[in-house]
Amino acid sequence: MSLSDLERELVAVAGSVASGCKPCTNYHVKAARMAGADDRQLREAVAIAINTRLTSTQVMDSHALARIGADDAADAPIPQRESERLSMMIAIGAAFAVNCATSLKQYLTAASGAGISADDISQLVELMAFIKSKAASHVERLTGSSDAGGESAPG
Repeated sequence: MSLSDLERELVAVAGSVASGCKPCTNYHVKAARMAGADDRQLREAVAIAINTRLTSTQVMDSHALARIGADDAADAPIPQRESERLSMMIAIGAAFAVNCATSLKQYLTAASGAGISADDISQLVELMAFIKSKAASHVERLTGSSDAGGESAPG
């Protein structure tokens, strides 16, 4: 099954939020609205992204504390808000965007049960890799660390 424009843009909104890229978020919120997203769907995508970003922070906190002799925290539950399939795709995108391998592994394990195919995951990975590269290029431009080169659409 191929991702619809609406699914793709809701995942892109979540990835943009999770990666902390304001220009990407602006672009993909507008694109999601053009694809038919309503306010509730956008709020849910943002909420899942924020939850995933917070979970990533908690995972890294637990990991770092464990390295210095403190206890690990329990894994956070998988959010279930939109349809299970769309919620899971949004969470996968956000976990990828924020580099949370722990959450990503959890979501990928549950993906097939939510009706997400290997092709869907490939599309999500491609989309999130693009958004992450755009987010990094925005930061690099701010610091003067990159050759701004050709302009293209924001993340």
